[in-house]
Amino acid sequence: MNRRYQDMMCRLKKYGYDPRVHPIFSEYLVNTYGIMKDRPLPGSGELASFSDPEVLRKMASEAMPADVLKDVQLLLNCLVQLAKEDGKPLFIW
Repeated sequence: MNRRYQDMMCRLKKYGYDPRVHPIFSEYLVNTYGIMKDRPLPGSGELASFSDPEVLRKMASEAMPADVLKDVQLLLNCLVQLAKEDGKPLFIW
């Protein structure tokens, strides 16, 4: 488990992830903006939108204040890269 964690941290650091900053920042985002109340319906346009990194980047650009946008984009980039490297979907609903 420690080796998997270290491997993941090395991968994330390539994209600018800072383990001293971004876990706390992620918690701040959840505490400030909350979580989704309902899962998107299978086959819906909403599900397709949440699976598309470009749509998510645009949504973040429109919804996030300028002072946090850079870190939100960084976290999204990390999620996209992890999903790609692991051969998994961006989100598992």
